[in-house]
Amino acid sequence: MSNKNKVFSYYVPNDTEFKEITFFGLNAIIKKYLSRIIIKNKFNNYFPLEIKAIPEGTSVPTNNVLLTIKLTDERYFHLFAYMNLLINDVLLLSRKITQLLENKLLYERYFLLTNGNLDDNIGFIYYHTLRNNKIVIEGIIDNLRLLEDTYGSLANGYGYTVINDNHKIWLPCDIDKNLFDDILNKLYINNWSTENLILEPYTNLVEKMKNDPTSFGDRYSVNYKKENLMLIKDDNGNFDTVEYSEYNDNELKLVFDNGYLIEKEK
Repeated sequence: MSNKNKVFSYYVPNDTEFKEITFFGLNAIIKKYLSRIIIKNKFNNYFPLEIKAIPEGTSVPTNNVLLTIKLTDERYFHLFAYMNLLINDVLLLSRKITQLLENKLLYERYFLLTNGNLDDNIGFIYYHTLRNNKIVIEGIIDNLRLLEDTYGSLANGYGYTVINDNHKIWLPCDIDKNLFDDILNKLYINNWSTENLILEPYTNLVEKMKNDPTSFGDRYSVNYKKENLMLIKDDNGNFDTVEYSEYNDNELKLVFDNGYLIEKEK
């Protein structure tokens, strides 16, 4: 067997927009695409792969390894190309989840400034998409003024303007973070309450991801090499990617072993 086939792959986010990436979506991909018969081999007719990854929901600084894939049958080196397609979906979904969480923090910060109570019961909500579907700062203000003319407004307990009867503008949950920050700040300095805006449900992310033009290479790097990598965490909770060593605890846990999804112990 040539040396080029004796490799494994590892995936590293190189996205410069976020300091951290929240990993999400691998288990769903494994259940849908990998836990089925694909190749007749010594591993009971399943994918001859071993996948290690950080637990879903974990946030890790960019430029650290998120998962590694190792072939357990070197005859099927071509599987790496297939896995790149699947992992592309996982990593793009991770990026969108990260974007959602960043936007949620921004929303909560401005909501507290202009309303003061995140637990406020807003009841039934009427959603309004933007006219012409343009997500620009001036467009948000124009739409709020249109809603105010139509439904009226009032001042909340903090003195910020709120459209009557829970009429709100619906924004995509994966809106660009910098644009979203500018929008929230513009509303704040113009005395509009953040509660006039609402982010769409994150469940729409998967459908959005299918139409995302972002290429795999733009956001993540995949490499093939003979040495294994691992993710370690120091006593202060800081992550670092290092060459594999049996003397360190690996934060990448086994999640797939030759056709079997490794369920976390309850």
